[in-house]
Amino acid sequence: IMAVVFISGLIALIFIKNEIQLELFYRRKEIGYLQIFNVPKKKVRLIVVLERFIRTAVSLSYAIALYYIGAIVVKYCFNINVMNHFEYILLFTVCILLYSGMTVLIPCNKFLKQNAITLIST
Repeated sequence: IMAVVFISGLIALIFIKNEIQLELFYRRKEIGYLQIFNVPKKKVRLIVVLERFIRTAVSLSYAIALYYIGAIVVKYCFNINVMNHFEYILLFTVCILLYSGMTVLIPCNKFLKQNAITLIST
């Protein structure tokens, strides 16, 4: 069972990375226009990272809430305790947020290094 969980987690991490890169690719014109209007690169990076952080935090809070609801239902229906310690959930949440942040920063820096005209015209 742990092998299936590990493979599922690995696939989810790859999906998150691809989703973030595709989203940034589609937003390259927006990044180019912000560069044309002399918005500092640090501010553009902050906008992109905070937006992704908020999306990830909301998704994780929904996932944690559904997990606890499911664990309570399983405990009362089948008398099986599937609750994890809060520390494990917190560690998992921090790891996902760090992973999400790093997968945003690297492609974002790549787009910020490009010329604004190149970003807009492609």
